[in-house]
Amino acid sequence: MEGARNVLERTWSLTNDSQLTAICKQKYAVGGKRATQCPTKKVAEQCRVFIQDRPATLDKPTSTRLVHLLICPDQDLVDRESIAGTCADLHIILFPGDSFSVAKQSWQHTGMGISSCLADKCLALLLEELKEPRVVPATPTAAANRYSKGGFTKHYSVAVKKTPSPPPTATAEDVCNDTTVYLEERYGCNLPLTAASFAKRALRRRLAGILLCDRVPECRETAGQELKVGPSTRGVKDVSETDIFMYPMGMSAI
Repeated sequence: MEGARNVLERTWSLTNDSQLTAICKQKYAVGGKRATQCPTKKVAEQCRVFIQDRPATLDKPTSTRLVHLLICPDQDLVDRESIAGTCADLHIILFPGDSFSVAKQSWQHTGMGISSCLADKCLALLLEELKEPRVVPATPTAAANRYSKGGFTKHYSVAVKKTPSPPPTATAEDVCNDTTVYLEERYGCNLPLTAASFAKRALRRRLAGILLCDRVPECRETAGQELKVGPSTRGVKDVSETDIFMYPMGMSAI
């Protein structure tokens, strides 16, 4: 099936992912280095080990660097426990340009690269940041640098801060974005990792057909009742969420 119409090869890089890679490369990669993104720190560390364990392929040791990019509309409003999750965690791996073929093998054969949903969310937050005016902070004194928390650079930690701007006038595009956000928040496209068990339970209930409210228009009017359950609509007696088993797909299932 690979290569057929409407079927993407596992070696294919989606447009939104490529755009995000270009931004990360421009912002953090220097000296001919390249970048790739991972959804979690664990996956990023596994990718780094994969690259470093293949010096024979590259005929020389490979140096890599990890960057944790926390993208938030407002740094003061970060809520990692929030189900809605308005922020995005992105883990970037920087490596020499001639190591790209090896780095590509990591996500190509494991299926653990970032999803198109996460790439879209990161791009939207980053592009929104570029639209807003930047506030140049006052230059801190040497003494302030010495004793303040921000006076040193943390390894594996980079945060994107944005200055909030007045709410713009609603447009057709905004309405579309609101619908997208609603769907993501309800169906778990970009939920934080802390909500993993919640998302899995909601998905199992939906597959079992026991959710009483499973349509967007109706659920907009019955906010807070989305998780109420009842008899299954699948035509199977006494089926429940415990009868649903979910497994990864694609290369990550191998």
